[in-house]
Amino acid sequence: MRSPKIILFACLVALVALIALPNQQSPHQHSSAPAQTLAFLQTPAAQHAASKHAISPPPVKASDPCNHMKWLVVIAHPDDDLLFMNPDISRVIARGGCVQTVYVTGGDDGRDPAYVVSREHGVQAAYNVMAGRSAEWSYQTISLPNSPEITTASPKANSRIAHVYLHLPDGNLDGRGFAVANSQSLKKLEDGALNSITAFGAPGDYTSSSLTLTLVELIEQYRPTRIATQSIQDGSHTDHSDHIVTGQLTLSAASIAETLMKRPIKDGVWAYAGYPIRKESGNLDASQAAQKSLIFFAYAHFDPGVCNTLDECEQSASTYTSYLSRQYKTRLSTGAAHQSHR
Repeated sequence: MRSPKIILFACLVALVALIALPNQQSPHQHSSAPAQTLAFLQTPAAQHAASKHAISPPPVKASDPCNHMKWLVVIAHPDDDLLFMNPDISRVIARGGCVQTVYVTGGDDGRDPAYVVSREHGVQAAYNVMAGRSAEWSYQTISLPNSPEITTASPKANSRIAHVYLHLPDGNLDGRGFAVANSQSLKKLEDGALNSITAFGAPGDYTSSSLTLTLVELIEQYRPTRIATQSIQDGSHTDHSDHIVTGQLTLSAASIAETLMKRPIKDGVWAYAGYPIRKESGNLDASQAAQKSLIFFAYAHFDPGVCNTLDECEQSASTYTSYLSRQYKTRLSTGAAHQSHR
């Protein structure tokens, strides 16, 4: 028998589902909520839970649309932000800050492009929950000097949130890559085993230098107050190869950008630990873990490769259960620009 806590949590997930919908015309549309769920949402228990955990849209301040918080998040896969950088990202959005998230790979996991698209819809749904409003997302293509064409997306009528999809192939846990992408990987690119790497659906390749410079250009254009990325080393050898290389590329790009902008990133560059956090102590309180879980499960509806409810995660002994109650980070030193700007 499910515990009352599990039942209540499942209903909270249903409550945010209406907010989560990206409202896109796609084969991944949600169906309407079942009648029994809608009936439960009218009960006092559900309304009390909603008042404790629901995310309200932040106030818009005309003087500073980002409320002095402008985060550039650079990660390897769609969902790394939700698993390893929350509740920090949701807190920034709730306080009226701006977040631009760069997904370096499509997170294809060796599958077809439809899976990549579905994961993108999933993170859009999760950001709708964090923003506290249902929104349709619009796409556009941008061109930068050192990259193939890049796809971006943002919720309509909300310029504070944006996604950037570089669509590079998933490199597999150990960097061997997958056959669907000719075994290409970020690790092979950085180790020199590949001269270049090809993005899904985009003509042209990235070299290690041009990929770094693309990140530099994104930093220069966005002018973030803080950069959040992934760990640059893995002493336990249990993290994903894409996580580590993405962190290393981002740190290099931040150092170059600081020199070119002639000023440091105001609040620094922070690295968030990935898979190894499952072996660390849970450090989020119950409310933080519940909110993080609600946001992640809005995404999970679009990803058949992950558990879709807390109950399912616990029954399958999934490591996702550990990720949802943890967040670990450390500040990195770029070693650039600071000397002349003390």
